[in-house]
Amino acid sequence: MKYNATMVYNKYDFIAITKAMLYQDEKTKERQKMTELFFTIFGIIAVFFGTLRVLQGLKIIILGGGVVETMDILLPALFIVMGFVLILGSESAKIGTNMWKQYEEKGSEIKLSFYDDFFTINTPKGEEKIKYSKIKNISEDRKRYFIFTGVNVGYIIRKSELNLDDTKEFGKFLIKKTGLKINFN
Repeated sequence: MKYNATMVYNKYDFIAITKAMLYQDEKTKERQKMTELFFTIFGIIAVFFGTLRVLQGLKIIILGGGVVETMDILLPALFIVMGFVLILGSESAKIGTNMWKQYEEKGSEIKLSFYDDFFTINTPKGEEKIKYSKIKNISEDRKRYFIFTGVNVGYIIRKSELNLDDTKEFGKFLIKKTGLKINFN
């Protein structure tokens, strides 16, 4: 055995792998980033105009320049709430959280072991042996590696759980075994 990692997955692991899934290729990664940027900008604009309209309504109330109807307050407040939802809502966070809710093995120990020709994943349901030739994509973020054997089939390896001091060594091992480059998310 070359490397191993033993983990208990958490919600944040699922959010991270969802993001990695959404960013598997450069074209998709750029499109996803543009979508998130659009929603953030639209959210900021909605908060700005909603706040501006509320301030105008307060000015009318304070200075007594007219009648303020309920919709004059509710509609801008709705814009403000919508804006914050757009700014804070991340597609990967929503999908990852939903995946976590459906994950049946919460609290279970997952062990990945990497050998010269294959790796294994041990879960409470049993052991699976996977050849490196089955790996289609490898991604990483600051805390994890993600190995994908299909578009929606992936494995999470927390860098902190690897049995080595330099996690870049593990990345080099994966590159050598698969011939793939590692995408950084």
